Amino acid sequence: LLYGTYLWGMVMQRQWLQDLGATMMALAATSVQEFFLMKNDNPHHHPDFAKNHVTGIFFQNKVHYTTWFGDLPEYIHGIQMLPLTPALLLSRMSDFCKQEWEDILSHLPLHPTDPWTSILLSGSLALVKAEDAYNRLLAMGSEHMDDGLTRAWALYWTAAQGSNKTPSDPTSTTASPDLEATTTTKASWDPSCSSGQNEACSFLQGNCCPTDDGTMLACCGGLVADPETPTTTTVTRDPSCSTGQNEGCRFL
Repeated sequence: LLYGTYLWGMVMQRQWLQDLGATMMALAATSVQEFFLMKNDNPHHHPDFAKNHVTGIFFQNKVHYTTWFGDLPEYIHGIQMLPLTPALLLSRMSDFCKQEWEDILSHLPLHPTDPWTSILLSGSLALVKAEDAYNRLLAMGSEHMDDGLTRAWALYWTAAQGSNKTPSDPTSTTASPDLEATTTTKASWDPSCSSGQNEACSFLQGNCCPTDDGTMLACCGGLVADPETPTTTTVTRDPSCSTGQNEGCRFL
């Protein structure tokens, strides 16, 4: 809905509507990462609950690891991955997906005739091990895909993810031998959302990396900035879309 609002505003050339959609998406993505999709070190939920990695039903005064239509893990985790649009990448970071896959999803049957398998492969494994997810989806027949997901879109989406990596400290990244474009340069970092340096934040307004209060948004892709230090700094940056430094570009 929020992504649709943003797209509708862009198509209709109504900047206020596009800005509204972008603002609501940014707020939703931050909330989802903080309270709904739980990494092992989540500060808001008890460790015994955070190990589930998703909350399930969020009531006013409690969370319940289930859904209104069933309590199978496939349901509880898969429903958090819908719909499969580019906006999903704003909330489902590869480091979270890696923990969720290794701790929970990899232990499920994931039978190729189960429609939920197509959702879990494209919404989770594709963001961790795209090649593995692609091969497993390729083995599924069209008639076994979720009825809201075509086989063509699932394969295209997964192929587009490339080789994802867990976000890392940009000052300590070591380039692969065949990637000679990685250089160490003196760069004056532009925090504005519209800057070419912050491409994944281009749908937002103002400053993003960091914001005026020093917050680094998810679309900044693992960059680390201290508002108290000069903006001119030495940065080792890997230009590839799949690097952890460019988390918001990993679908390219």
